[in-house]
Amino acid sequence: MNRWVESLRPTTRVIVLHPNAIHQHGYMWEPLSAEGSLYVRLDGSNLTSHDVLEQVKAAGEASSWLVLDESDRVQMAELAAACGALLEANPNLRVTLAGRSLPVQVLQHPTLRPLVEFVPVDDASELYDYTRYDSERPLLEVKSFGVGRVYLNGQHIDNWDGVLPRLLFFYFIDKGMVTRDEIFRTFWPSMSVKEATNVFHVTKRKVNEVLGLDLTVYQSGYYRLTDRVTLLYDVMQFNRTLQNTEVSDTFEVEPLLRDTIRLYQGDFLATSDADWVLRRRYEMRQAYGSALYAIGMLYESQGEKALAETFFLRAFRHNPHDPRYAEAVMHLLNAS
Repeated sequence: MNRWVESLRPTTRVIVLHPNAIHQHGYMWEPLSAEGSLYVRLDGSNLTSHDVLEQVKAAGEASSWLVLDESDRVQMAELAAACGALLEANPNLRVTLAGRSLPVQVLQHPTLRPLVEFVPVDDASELYDYTRYDSERPLLEVKSFGVGRVYLNGQHIDNWDGVLPRLLFFYFIDKGMVTRDEIFRTFWPSMSVKEATNVFHVTKRKVNEVLGLDLTVYQSGYYRLTDRVTLLYDVMQFNRTLQNTEVSDTFEVEPLLRDTIRLYQGDFLATSDADWVLRRRYEMRQAYGSALYAIGMLYESQGEKALAETFFLRAFRHNPHDPRYAEAVMHLLNAS
């Protein structure tokens, strides 16, 4: 058995192979090497609990481990029902779920949730253990690099009831704390205070309804993010990691810069052209270019000219108007 199997809690009976894991299927071999294990690749779409149980029955019998691959083919509520039936039928069975989406209903099921464990778990790689979070203190993941994505306890939030609530949400997240006047100047500069107030409160209420929680609190003249959620914001992580490179020992700088570059998954809210988004996008593009340039300089100092040239070129292509990047590339080319 592999170490991850041996480290499972004794009470764990449902193992969710993390849907964000790159090599998810590599974690199947350990349970499948056990005596009495069974692998079932579910076939079809929109499957019911009955469908799952029938496919498992047709595949054979599992006395210790059952691996259900492509579990996202099953309706969410039906997957929870199927897991419950399988565990009830065999008190010694452990069920492993592999799929491309989070089995939300399994996590929300009051009987199953205490039995669930995620594999692998690594916060640094955004492989979060969603069993640690619930409706009392949910995990809010916000990814503003690229098109902009939001996850609440691992569930994708994509129905914002319009463009404006979505933009206001990202604005609150990015600002953290902001006055009402700043909000009005940003979103409704041509409206009277009374009109802007009405539109603002309607839009803010829509944001809260979409999330199922109050995103902000008003205190001392500021709207600030509630402290009743655990927020993981890629822009905040990017800036924090980049700042850490300036105060870290030399041997720590390279992995920090690589983490910074990895976090940048595209331009800030790439599908929006709102003025505040464009300003923030420019700032983040500049910071990303600086990270690329910094790691290029690091590799050049280590004599790794090929690597240095790669990152200088990436910085130049990202921001061709910054003369540092073109000069760095030409310097290496002339030196070779």
